[in-house]
Amino acid sequence: MRQPICVHDASTQHQAHDRFVGCPTMQRQGVMAAEEALASGQAKAMLVLKDHDEGIARLCKQARAAGVPVHEITERDMWRMAQPGDQASPTVLTLVGRDPGAANIEELMSRGGMLLCLDGVAYAGNMGFSVRTAEVAGAAGVVLATKQPIPGRAWKDLRHSSMQATRFIPVVECRIEEAIASAMSKGYRVVVVEDVGDTDLPEVDLTGDVMLIVGAEAEGVSTTALDAADAVARLPMHGFVPSYNLQVAVACACVEAARQRHRR
Repeated sequence: MRQPICVHDASTQHQAHDRFVGCPTMQRQGVMAAEEALASGQAKAMLVLKDHDEGIARLCKQARAAGVPVHEITERDMWRMAQPGDQASPTVLTLVGRDPGAANIEELMSRGGMLLCLDGVAYAGNMGFSVRTAEVAGAAGVVLATKQPIPGRAWKDLRHSSMQATRFIPVVECRIEEAIASAMSKGYRVVVVEDVGDTDLPEVDLTGDVMLIVGAEAEGVSTTALDAADAVARLPMHGFVPSYNLQVAVACACVEAARQRHRR
């Protein structure tokens, strides 16, 4: 179990970051890493401690001037969000490699990569869990394919249950027909994860531009998605109960996609 850790100076923070050089994560730790990311144009979002010094204040001003969102958090949240490394809890975390915002499905699709699409999922807790899982797995974004607009209260609950992962990954809302049409026009492969699948998930190519579709627990994936699918993958099930819950299916799909990407 991780123990509470103290805050050290920027050089020690950068040493903690150095331990992750070469690791396939989108997080950079420490002041020096943040400065480098800003200078190279790679910084996409930044977390800083609420109680920060003048040096961090200048860094925040520089980031905001460059259009990089800056989020102020507590020391406990900083410790919780930081990748495990040295004994130093960083004062700055920087997101690189993924723009956390997208105005619509077309903008999101234009970036390429792996997208998670939730088809007909209505429960905010499930949506939030899925957003967090997709973010951790390195997905390019999340598509919430719903028949009706998601109300404001549900968005609030979604953000909360995602552990505020919506700050680091784009989440767009549209109908499943729009998601399929956009994916096809941009050359994405459409892979549905459903118990009627005829191929085991690890046997399906999940690299490159691919949209993974998972449906709601009761209704499953829509006919629209099944008809458009390039592949319908199944998860192994050997017990009495006929299906996993949504969160398990999402986790399996996202982790398998991450495994395949970084195996190359």
